[in-house]
Amino acid sequence: MVNNIYGAGIKCGFTFIEIMIALVVLSLGMFPLLSLFSSTTSDISYTIDNVLVTTYANELIDSILAHNFDDIPETIALSELGALSGNQFFTRLAGRLSTVKPGYERFIEISTMSINLGSAAGLCQSELDKLEKYKKIKKLIVKIKFMHNGADKCFTVGTLISGAE
Repeated sequence: MVNNIYGAGIKCGFTFIEIMIALVVLSLGMFPLLSLFSSTTSDISYTIDNVLVTTYANELIDSILAHNFDDIPETIALSELGALSGNQFFTRLAGRLSTVKPGYERFIEISTMSINLGSAAGLCQSELDKLEKYKKIKKLIVKIKFMHNGADKCFTVGTLISGAE
């Protein structure tokens, strides 16, 4: 004879129906939490794209800034980097840059601008020589085009380059 600690005739455990009801209640509670994962994953992929385009743009800007001011040529409006391969400067520049992922394109625009510094009365010659270097600047605009979730996206960044040392 086996001793039953719960008394005679009392059975312990859950029925199949009770287990199924508990699982349904738990799944209804977990569904909103699991739906957050898909939106988080989408946000992460957009962040990865932003990091990539920022890296591509910064790499291009830094590569151009490494050259002397007078060696940096102008471009015709906003041009795709590969389309500028006829120019030796851009051919060498493109050869040094990392390869972009498929679906990404680099565009660049470099234009020379003059600045009117106004009256420079009362300045000595060395100060006038320094100011002369600031009269010409180059405007550098880099645009990276890419696709994200089937939509065209664009990242644009610009900087000014002066001939001053």
